[in-house]
Formats: sequence, C-alpha cells, structure tokens
Amino acid sequence: MSKNKLQTCLRIISVLVFQLLLASCFSLDSKAIDPTEHPNLVDQSWLSDQLCTVPCWYGLILGESSRVDAIAVAESLAFLDSKDVKLMATTGASFLCKEPPNEVCVAMGFEHGVLSNLWIYPNYQITLEQVVKKLGPPDSFYFSYKDPESKNCNLSLLWLHRQIILGHSETQHGFQDDLCDRIYKEKGKIPKGLLVQGVNYKTLNEIKMIIETIQEPGTGQNYMLWKGFSD
Repeated sequence: MSKNKLQTCLRIISVLVFQLLLASCFSLDSKAIDPTEHPNLVDQSWLSDQLCTVPCWYGLILGESSRVDAIAVAESLAFLDSKDVKLMATTGASFLCKEPPNEVCVAMGFEHGVLSNLWIYPNYQITLEQVVKKLGPPDSFYFSYKDPESKNCNLSLLWLHRQIILGHSETQHGFQDDLCDRIYKEKGKIPKGLLVQGVNYKTLNEIKMIIETIQEPGTGQNYMLWKGFSD
C-alpha cells in the first residue's frame, strides 16, 4: 500500500472512530446534568475562550502538550472522576464523568507522547442551534450511514477557525425518514433540535485533510457547505 493510500485509510478510520463513539454514547434523556444548577459537573469550555483561546482546552494544545501533562490536567478537572482513568498503553486515555457515573466524558489520543486528538462527550443537553448561536455557523458538514443496510445516520459539523468537529448520531426505527433522508430532502439543511453528542478537537491540517479524504470516491461520506437549518 502506498503512503498516500495509507494516510487516506487512517483519516477514514479517524472519521469512523468518532462516529462509532457517537453511536455508542449514552442517552441524555434521563441522565443529563443541568449545567445551570451544577456548573462544576459539566464542561462548557469549548463554547468560549474564557479559559484559553480555542483550540486550546484547559491549557492543552494539540500537537504540543505532552501525554503526562494532558492526563494530569484531566485528572484535576472537577467534572471528571480522577479515580477511574482508563489508559490504553501509550496511545490513548479516557476519563469518566463524575455525573452520571460510569459514562465517558473525555477521551484523548496520543502520538509519540504528544496529545494528538481530544474528544468531549457532553453530559448535558445542548442543541446544534444553541451552539451555532454561540459560535456562529460552521463552515461545512458531512454525513453518512453507518453501513449500507443501516438506518443509523452520522452527522458531523466542522468549524475550521475553532478546529472542532461536532457530532450527532441517530437511529431511525420503522418506516419514517431517517436523519440522512431528511437532510437530502431539505437539500442540505439540517433539522432543528439535534443534540450535540460529541466534540472533537483536531489540528487545522488534520481537519483539512479529512475534508479532502471524505470527498474522495468510495468513502460513503456526503460533504456539503453549511446551508443553515430547515424551517
């Protein structure tokens, strides 16, 4: 396999891993934390530059911060359970929420001992419209089915200047239109009311390479510029 093909495969895998984690994340219907009542139990830092200018996260910067520093920072955060950290050799780590218990709130990826990927899984309810009102519109988005036979539709919105990708995964049961169907029928406009299920910090170069990769034939991804929400 050529180097370019290998890099393409790795980027597709990165996209699919993010979407797989979204599809398996916990339901917020009964477990969601109220951020107004319990601000210390949630992470809203990615919505503002109050702590440090994005794409910085609690002082950590992709491609610069060491694995040791990244884990130490995560263990110090009030909304994470510092007593239950899952380390995956030297390549990754995941951190459980304090509330609800036994659910992943943050995951990290490392390359050569340096922070290379960061995933945040909000334990509170926030819609894509609320994020757009706060951050401004995304540059673009992409969506796809989990597999050709599935009604599981994965949606990802990209903000280049903030270097984040927001994700939502939805499974439709029965014969009603699924999320992908609705996006097609609305000619690229996104339905309202979708909850943010994941926030993925990436380097700007990595996001640009993902955009190039998912537009290649055979990836199964549909890439579009932002067109707003459906009425």
